[in-house]
Amino acid sequence: MAQCRLNGQMISYTVRRSQRAKYLRLEISPLHGLQVVVPRGGSLSQIPAVLQRRAPWILRHLQKLKKSEPPSQTSLLLQEGQQLPFLGESLTFRLLPLSTASSRTVPGEILQSELRLFLPSSHPAWNDLRQRVLLVEEVYREEARKHFTQQSHYWAQRMQVTFHRITIKEQKSRWGSCSRQGNLHFNWRLMMAPASVVDYVVVHELAHRLQMNHSSAFWDIVRRYVPDFEKHRRWLKEHGHQLWH
Repeated sequence: MAQCRLNGQMISYTVRRSQRAKYLRLEISPLHGLQVVVPRGGSLSQIPAVLQRRAPWILRHLQKLKKSEPPSQTSLLLQEGQQLPFLGESLTFRLLPLSTASSRTVPGEILQSELRLFLPSSHPAWNDLRQRVLLVEEVYREEARKHFTQQSHYWAQRMQVTFHRITIKEQKSRWGSCSRQGNLHFNWRLMMAPASVVDYVVVHELAHRLQMNHSSAFWDIVRRYVPDFEKHRRWLKEHGHQLWH
């Protein structure tokens, strides 16, 4: 979390590196607030100048965002003891102080049925709910990276297929995808679904390594490894929207 002063106002923002970004850009959303998206390997030194140059646009859109925030945003309080869904189980949210000497690269961890978020005493997320949500999302993304990597290797071996690379994304239009090059993409929000649903999505995408379509032959492959896959498809249709709250 970084801060800068724009036209007399102190503004908080986060920096996100992207493999797909070709140039530095600014994004503003209800969940993340102001984000500076930097190409992988790009310099951070130009950020202050860009923020100053785009100050009118930034302040205008942050003001619009503030006015448009619905009361339901309070559902994202993430208070101590709150229950969070994780692969069909519940995690207890814990907010803990972090030693200044810590070398932790991920802001939290999942351990013993708890999602523990570690923050230095000066971190704005102690009081800024949006930043708290963003940090919890980072923990979920890291867990998604590990889980989908493990499950993709497991199912690929069983299905006797290969894949190239795994990417964790947030795609509102799909839960996963498989490119012709064998790159797998999975939505991190699936980590809030039952583990059996996650496995179905993994098998679904790996089946595209044999059939790059949704023909009857494709569904026969999915059924071979997940006989009750229709139940999991139905769960996503009926409950998938809940993973966005």
